[in-house]
Amino acid sequence: MNVEIRTRGATMLSVESLKHFQGNLKSLSESNYLKLKKEILELGFSEPLSVWKQGENHFLLNGHQRVRTIRRMVEDGYNCPALPVNWVDAVDENEAKRKVLALTSQYGKMETQGLYEFISDSDISIDDIE
Repeated sequence: MNVEIRTRGATMLSVESLKHFQGNLKSLSESNYLKLKKEILELGFSEPLSVWKQGENHFLLNGHQRVRTIRRMVEDGYNCPALPVNWVDAVDENEAKRKVLALTSQYGKMETQGLYEFISDSDISIDDIE
């Protein structure tokens, strides 16, 4: 059982080398873990992680839920190659934390009609996105 990487980043890092940085800012319910796992298995790992390098440490700024999911999958026997990452510059920990908040903010609101138009000519169902 392998995780496919279907994107590119500035570099590749092992999941073990990534340090969580957001603390308990977000949680991942069991049902959302299962949805994310299914998505990763069907679509591959499809977006680079955002990482701040501080000394020898690689702090994860964006992609915590995907990394949590990948770590559980590895514990369950899945093979996962190095993950694509993009570097994010920050002058210090405070700025890095501000960037975590900026990267996790969702300013756009999905509109029902727009969603319908977006999926109407595909085989995507509402159940696929809930």
